[in-house]
Amino acid sequence: MDRSETDMKLLLEKGKTQMIDELYPDALGSIMKAVNLCPCKPISHGRDKSCNISQCISAVRKSDSDPDVFYRVASGPCSCGFRWPVCSRPLHLEAVDTLAACLEKAQRFSAAFSTALGLIRLNPSSGIGYCRVAKMIRYLVKNHEGSDQVLRSISALLRDAKLADIKKLRDSLPLFVKCALYKTDKSDNYHTVLRQMSHILKLPESRRDPFTKLPRELIGMIFSHLNTTSLIRCCRVNKSWRQTIEADRILWSSITMKKPKTSRYFAKFLQRHQTVRKLSIHDISRLLLDVPKLATILRLPRLQQLCITGDGSLASYTGNHIKDLKSNEIAPLERLSVLLRSNQRNFSTWGEIIFNTAATLQVLELGAGAAWRLHSFTHPRFVMPNLKKLYLNQSTEDGRPLDEGWIELRGIANCSPNLEHLYLEGCKIFLTEDVPNFKSLQSVSIGSGCISYPQFTGYPPQYLPSTMRVIELISADRRICDMLLFRGHSINLHPFNNADTNDPDNPLLQFPNLEVLKCKCPLTAGQFKQLAEPGLQNGTLKVLELAMDHFDSTSRVKDPAKDYPLAASELVHTVGLYDFKWEYANELTAGPFVEWLDRFPNTTTVAAYPVPTYDGVLSLFRRLICHPGIKVVHQDSLRGVEWDIAQELAKEKGVQLLHTPKHTPIGWPVATQ
Repeated sequence: MDRSETDMKLLLEKGKTQMIDELYPDALGSIMKAVNLCPCKPISHGRDKSCNISQCISAVRKSDSDPDVFYRVASGPCSCGFRWPVCSRPLHLEAVDTLAACLEKAQRFSAAFSTALGLIRLNPSSGIGYCRVAKMIRYLVKNHEGSDQVLRSISALLRDAKLADIKKLRDSLPLFVKCALYKTDKSDNYHTVLRQMSHILKLPESRRDPFTKLPRELIGMIFSHLNTTSLIRCCRVNKSWRQTIEADRILWSSITMKKPKTSRYFAKFLQRHQTVRKLSIHDISRLLLDVPKLATILRLPRLQQLCITGDGSLASYTGNHIKDLKSNEIAPLERLSVLLRSNQRNFSTWGEIIFNTAATLQVLELGAGAAWRLHSFTHPRFVMPNLKKLYLNQSTEDGRPLDEGWIELRGIANCSPNLEHLYLEGCKIFLTEDVPNFKSLQSVSIGSGCISYPQFTGYPPQYLPSTMRVIELISADRRICDMLLFRGHSINLHPFNNADTNDPDNPLLQFPNLEVLKCKCPLTAGQFKQLAEPGLQNGTLKVLELAMDHFDSTSRVKDPAKDYPLAASELVHTVGLYDFKWEYANELTAGPFVEWLDRFPNTTTVAAYPVPTYDGVLSLFRRLICHPGIKVVHQDSLRGVEWDIAQELAKEKGVQLLHTPKHTPIGWPVATQ
């Protein structure tokens, strides 16, 4: 900022202060000095302002037939031949605007009006001058019956403008605003003020429908960015918008309802939009969704995805419309997601829907509120040949499995032979001697609420194929880990546990294509070598999260850097350790964790969950936050002041420090979008 601008600001502040104190002559002197300091060297028109006022008023009154006439006059010389200065400096425009406001307060209306018109001539594309003129006209129209001095000033202005009475001046107000809307810069803040004025004056320009000039394809693209609630609101704007929106089938191919209320128009709404392919309803507690309404939804001919999540359950109903539906009346669903937080269980209703759509289902997600008898998976006539993803959460609100929540892996494999992704939570898993044929399975996630019931006397079958890419065993049930991954070699439940683990007839499993390994059961060095080393050597393993064992005296791992001497990779980006408690002088030490982290130099994400009974947690996370390359740290140990200190350090180092629950697996579908 140069010296002239600094002086202009000081003089303007001084003039504004004098205006507040009603020292108008002194304020005019200060403001004029500020105007004259502008580098554009402005020159004055002279004392006679009538030519400027009459020329501009005459041009505005002709703007109905030619909207550009006033802009041409404002950009040209005065009718007396005087060439107005041109300047776009914001400080100069502000100074002239302040000058016009001061003259108006001093009730010198002719000079104030001419100064405001001169402000327009100074920069015709700026809205500041138009706003000042419009405000002044409105003030004069409102106060034209004031004191004698005000009446004399208004009469002088009308004489200079060559107007018969105040009504003619009032009629020019919308014309000024209209000219400004067409010619001023729309990014200018004053353009917003002019818009508000046009709404108050009820100008047709303020009610222009932009979609009347846009092609239908572009209108559809604009509306496609809105959710269902916003589209319904847009339908209420006018008939044209409603017809355009409702005629576009693509807009209604995906409908999302958030907390819908009970409405008798629900069926009519669905009847109008028969092209719906995806219907999502979040929270049905107020909708009173019953079986007849559900039957109406299932009759939508093109429906492929039905997602019902949140609170609520099916309303009670005595009939069974689902059973009465013919097979050709039910939509060919490809995805069914029913994740309701409710204690009511509607076994028969959801079971009928699943049985009727089994041939087309590709994704099936069921929560406890939509629980159906899981042993139906063992029915020999029930097959879902196209099912790729199965998510079952059968736990209660306190995390316990439902009484009806037992399931056999053999049954899942038999009814979904092409299954690729399996997620189980809160299920009682029965492990039988029959070999499940998971030939296409790529990922499996067993949640913390799952428990197992092995039912065999010899070696357990090979449950998982060697082509697995993601293994997430969050359950604390050790039998699930040993049965799925090690064929029971490490548990003490059956006579075969004393058998030779290198028996060629019963080899240990290996997963050379493994990308994600997350196991909450501590592993021995041999088990880790079997599971992780093939992926580390092949370069496929990217996520490695393990649990340490400090609770018994077995040979399971306590220090990964020492117990896994060959574990190292430059391709692993996420490393996690659980249930560790390396201590020194009764405090948690970060040394072993950092040594393990150094084995994977390109790690960017760390998950650290120590045993929550030791001091020194803050020092551990300080080391992790300051470790080179770390961008994200997941934990749930820091509290209070320690959390504040760690957050401040994380911001300084550019690291995301997150409070993540310990039992949240990677990629677990928390809610259906």
